[in-house]
Amino acid sequence: MKKINLLTLFVGLCVVSSGLAQENMTSGSELTVLYLTDAHRDAVKNADERIKFVVVGEREKQFLVDPQGAFWNDYIARGRFNEESCAQTNRPFTSIAQPHVEIRGVKEGDVIEQLFHVLETPGMSRNSVSYWRGNGNDESVLVMTGNLIHADGKIANLYDLQDNFPEADIGPYHGFMARAPKLIASLEKIRALKPNTLITHLGQKIENPEQSIDTLIKRLRAVYRNYLSTSALWWYFGEKRMNASALAILGDDFDPAKLDRMPEAKKHENPDWLIGFSTTRMIRSETGNVFVMDVSGNDVADRIINMHANGDFKTVDGMFVTHYHHDHNAGVPKVAEYFSAPVYGVEPLADILERPGAYRMPCIQNITVPIVRKKDGETMRWHEFEFTFFDFPGQTLYHNALLVRKGTERPIFFIGDSFTPTGIDDYCAWNRNLLKEGKGYLYCLEKIRSLEPSPLLVNAHVDPPFELDAARLDYIERALRERMKLLADLLAVPEINFGIDHAWCRFDPFVATLPEGESISIKVIITNHFDHACKFRVEIEPDDVSSFQIMPELVQDVTLAPGKEQSIQWSIRAASERTQTGFLSAKVTADGLTGHCEAVILRDGHGEDR
Repeated sequence: MKKINLLTLFVGLCVVSSGLAQENMTSGSELTVLYLTDAHRDAVKNADERIKFVVVGEREKQFLVDPQGAFWNDYIARGRFNEESCAQTNRPFTSIAQPHVEIRGVKEGDVIEQLFHVLETPGMSRNSVSYWRGNGNDESVLVMTGNLIHADGKIANLYDLQDNFPEADIGPYHGFMARAPKLIASLEKIRALKPNTLITHLGQKIENPEQSIDTLIKRLRAVYRNYLSTSALWWYFGEKRMNASALAILGDDFDPAKLDRMPEAKKHENPDWLIGFSTTRMIRSETGNVFVMDVSGNDVADRIINMHANGDFKTVDGMFVTHYHHDHNAGVPKVAEYFSAPVYGVEPLADILERPGAYRMPCIQNITVPIVRKKDGETMRWHEFEFTFFDFPGQTLYHNALLVRKGTERPIFFIGDSFTPTGIDDYCAWNRNLLKEGKGYLYCLEKIRSLEPSPLLVNAHVDPPFELDAARLDYIERALRERMKLLADLLAVPEINFGIDHAWCRFDPFVATLPEGESISIKVIITNHFDHACKFRVEIEPDDVSSFQIMPELVQDVTLAPGKEQSIQWSIRAASERTQTGFLSAKVTADGLTGHCEAVILRDGHGEDR
């Protein structure tokens, strides 16, 4: 075996102990190698001028050589809107390709300098690789796994498992834990090497690989089995596709007949005053006027306008948007403008409808919807109906619901995409579905229970209305509370919501425009998911320190009360007229926790912050 003195060895996102890297290696060579399991920004920025040789998976190489062309240009221009891919944006901003640096793309079976063997190990990312070597003396095997597994059989987060689910013909937006089959296969591939030690991306040594791999696979399967018990996708996709997803993750022991699932809810007839098509619901008053909820596109807007021209109703008095997804709000501006109709909403949904470009969320639409704000729980009389507006963080954190009462009739609760007759719409881990007392679906369940008399529920994709009785509400709550325990075992974070909320730290705006000769303000917003007050440190890291003037200091501390959100603000000005598109990243640390976020700064003529 060739002996190489690795002055510094990087694996995954962080430095791996050079003491381990230099074990049984002779000195004399000045070759410094950067081994990357993924082309993540966190790893690349740790590189220094001593690096002469970079090794990365072949399919990840493009993100090191030309990150703008391989990812950022298209993502900024098109990909971030109407996005269902849930793409990881922790990509390098600038190329590390330099004359003195060789970037080698590797694939399964390659051997690097007769030292490290390459395994393709997708899982937490699509194209990750692992590196393994055997010790020539005692034949012990060491595998550097990057972010594939953490000590004690854990993973970093849940949302990086979101992806296309080919086994079940399910796209990435609905592909909850879809990378789990690949992750499990990669773990089994590593197990087959009979390793003695695994080295994680944090430099952790796992000395009991067999046990840790077993533990992680069991935990992944337990979480997915729990998810299946209350999934709305049984209603949308049916038994065949959902059983295929279950088989892919749970393995050959999966038996559909033994899967514990919430009994399907009872359906009811639509009231005679409710009109529905596409994702739109229209309430028709005895006056002939209508109130419109959700318009999926301009074709549906045209249908509403044509209905008016045909005398089906007199006018649109007002509108309501349940959430920001493109299949619910794309046609809202056209209808609102044609009828001069106000659009009502409750925070925090109102802000994302008015400033979609400031957010990085899936299925967001590049349109602005001005909102007439209502307070959570505020009531409004509309002809013979009474409306109550609610913040309703179900399918996504940014979600509203509308309770409609008419005389002595049973109330109807328009809940957007939050529930179906088979369960809850928590299939996209990028929607910020929090699991905590008074948050997310636990909050929504309590809201439904608090309404008297018990309302019928209307999902914009489900016809007819349905009823979640006390037994089903209790079933969902038990499943969610069990999942909280399962995730505490699975996720390598001090509080589970840091591992299921990709935006617990985020820039606002996500994409901003910097006018010529002016400065703009940009914030890092932090959500403290801890049950105690906590000090967070934020370190701003521009891709090129010479591109921007940033005030005040790049490192700031903030203490947040438990469960609260707070921002820190900076002022940014271009350092020269030549400055074009630029990037900022932030590292946020607190109490054994590290998070990262990024922002794109566009100059005039290169985009706009909406």
